[in-house]
Amino acid sequence: MNAASTPPDRDTGPQTAHAAAFEARVDTILPTLATKVDLADLRTEFREDLSKLRIEFKEACAAILTEMGKFREAQNKALQKVLMWVIATIIALFLAVAGVMFGMANLVTAVARPTTAHVAPPAATSLPKARTSKTHLNLHANSRSQSWY
Repeated sequence: MNAASTPPDRDTGPQTAHAAAFEARVDTILPTLATKVDLADLRTEFREDLSKLRIEFKEACAAILTEMGKFREAQNKALQKVLMWVIATIIALFLAVAGVMFGMANLVTAVARPTTAHVAPPAATSLPKARTSKTHLNLHANSRSQSWY
């Protein structure tokens, strides 16, 4: 065999340098890779943590619902108070307007109603007879038996 037909030495080429670098990387990375046991432990730990988070979440939701119920009760009480004041104000305004209307109606009817001092007596009625001065001046007599008219 001649020199050209002999296979090249594997230890001297650029491929051996790459292979050595690759082996060094694998040797560095290999101890950090997870095994099936590590993944099973990790899966168990995640499940435990997830169950704890679910329990905490349920407790937090229950606490939030309790606080929301308390807030809703306080809000309903405040709404009832406001509603009571609104209704009371409407009733008071209604009574005030009714009172003003009643007063105005009385004033209008009092102005429109004629008084007896300004009206002349009707012609068909007779006036009472004039009394004598003796009846009016007899003050010392028995006043119960006599009338002043």
